[in-house]
Amino acid sequence: MRRLIAVPLTFLCASVLARGQSSSRPQETNADRPVQVTKMGPGTTAPVLLPADFSEPISDNCERKYHGKTEIALIVDVDGRARNMQFVKPANNDLDRLAIEVAETDRFTPATQAGVAVAIGESLELQIEGCLLSTVDSSGKKTYMLKLAAPAVQKLRSYDGYPAQVIYAREQLPINPTSLPPDQLRNLGRSLVWPLPLSSPDAEYSEEGRRKHIHGTCVVSLFVDAYGLPHNMQVTDSLEPSMDQKALEAVNRFRFKPALRDGLEPVTVRITVHVKFHP
Repeated sequence: MRRLIAVPLTFLCASVLARGQSSSRPQETNADRPVQVTKMGPGTTAPVLLPADFSEPISDNCERKYHGKTEIALIVDVDGRARNMQFVKPANNDLDRLAIEVAETDRFTPATQAGVAVAIGESLELQIEGCLLSTVDSSGKKTYMLKLAAPAVQKLRSYDGYPAQVIYAREQLPINPTSLPPDQLRNLGRSLVWPLPLSSPDAEYSEEGRRKHIHGTCVVSLFVDAYGLPHNMQVTDSLEPSMDQKALEAVNRFRFKPALRDGLEPVTVRITVHVKFHP
């Protein structure tokens, strides 16, 4: 029996920390070697989704339930695992993090070409139901957990958005090119393509900010991981405490096309975002 998937939330509806690359992956060999991505065509059989069996009873004490849909592009490798996942149509809330966890846990029968297993691009649509739970730790601090409340409804289809070759994303320390000397920067590869925003929802005014007619820009530093999810957000140029909080909540809903090293390998990088509040 598998345990239901969950992600920790450090404040309500605004997770700033979640698992990165799955620690269950085997140790990579020849990790820098490009992998050919096959396109569907004559003689190619599509992969088949083998969704994980989550049979743990669903909790009845949800403080709040969330429902949503997200679509993730992924490469099904020759071992039937999801690789280089990125969002196509995000939900723009923490259900996206649950969706990544589900896809990490799923397994597939690999695609084949002329009877040989090949890597291929696919799109995975997930209908997600989440359950928000709270606990109190030993210090009396209340923490939140968003739990997968029911098995996700998943649909797999072909996706042609990947280049002909990729390098699989690996567990790694975040890269912050702006803080590295030139010789170390060259070791990152010939080029580093910065993350591109897929969605950037506007920040809402706080009641305090609206009452005081505050406007201006709050600057947020964050890591964008190899999935395009934000992590470890920190305000580096404050506007006003309640407005800063609204800026963090907005940036938590941002989704990105991941940074790419040499145009092939998704990597984690640090960026800054300017969140503007206009009257």
